[in-house]
Amino acid sequence: MVNQLIETSSASSSHCLNFALGIKRNWKYLFAYLLGALSVSFFHLQRTVLRGFNENNKLEELSFDDPPVAVAGTREEHEIAWGRHILQDPSKFAKMHPGNCQEQRDRSSEGTNRNPISAYRRVLVREQLNVVDHGSAEAWLEKSFLPSINSTGLFFIDVGANQGQFAIPITKLGHEVISFEPVPSTCATLKANLAKAGLTSTVHCKAASNKVSTVKFLTEKGAPTASFKQIKGDSTETPASDITEISTTTLDLVVPKEKTILFLKTDTQGYELPVLQGARQLFDSGRVKLVAVEFSYGLLKASKTDPLDILNFLADRNYVCTYLGFHTKIKAGTPGLYGIPQNMPPVQGKSISFEEMVELVRVFPVEMGGIGVSGWTDLLCWQSC
Repeated sequence: MVNQLIETSSASSSHCLNFALGIKRNWKYLFAYLLGALSVSFFHLQRTVLRGFNENNKLEELSFDDPPVAVAGTREEHEIAWGRHILQDPSKFAKMHPGNCQEQRDRSSEGTNRNPISAYRRVLVREQLNVVDHGSAEAWLEKSFLPSINSTGLFFIDVGANQGQFAIPITKLGHEVISFEPVPSTCATLKANLAKAGLTSTVHCKAASNKVSTVKFLTEKGAPTASFKQIKGDSTETPASDITEISTTTLDLVVPKEKTILFLKTDTQGYELPVLQGARQLFDSGRVKLVAVEFSYGLLKASKTDPLDILNFLADRNYVCTYLGFHTKIKAGTPGLYGIPQNMPPVQGKSISFEEMVELVRVFPVEMGGIGVSGWTDLLCWQSC
């Protein structure tokens, strides 16, 4: 028994000695192996540093192919950090695989495309995101958004393209744009402006809506060429010369299935909700990264749309919004004078409720620089993760 123990001990000592000699001879290979393992672990840590919120509003890890962003402890701070990250370099956001955020939504919505449990139903104050008010959405696009994009060949949708105020500067930078402009004369001008600039872009002289149909619009006399009002019900008392029949389609039908949309803009004189509804599949699939929506209290009410419905539609699909500049009528008359309310006080806090957002555009009193009527802004929204 003692001899067996001595033999076993000797064998163990021999194995340890051989192992130590092996390490000494091959230390370079071992060091390289350990360094590689550490590198893989660090790379994995970078991929999982971003976190999402589950149905209990607790942080959980979410992995996707994008550089990490600092994660704060509250949902509000998380959304602000994520929004800043996106707006600093939207091109990287465009390359993020849609399925990454979709998996997060599916876990808390039991496989559906709607996720009211984890929806963030507040609007972030723009100053928290370093969003600069350049006076108009077009100016913000040219001065802030487009310069922040560090690649070409990205995909944009411009609904209510007018004469090309969005489409032309985007196309000039080498991006692809599909434009929708329903007013025949304005659409012709848009095509002419693109040709004059030597640009090729896809233009649909149709209205984007929530179904394929034909609708009648009334041209407003004395108004800009893009200003139409939809006719509902009997139109026999309206002169035929003032009525234009417009074909409608949906973004879900027109946008190629393989495309990921970096930026979708809709400015449709109060009919923004049907445009969004007609892109339901695009939004639910996570293929729309950012969206800009004109948010006019008066025009939405005139089209019998509750402004809250737009905010809730986007929140249900895990989009978080801020806003650009505010505008209102600053001088009475027909058509009147529109501009920026110069005395509007800054919005307090880091975020506001949907109801507070609606109230901001419901009326601009004289002391703010308005004339006591409603106004509008542009919502700027992005996918939350």
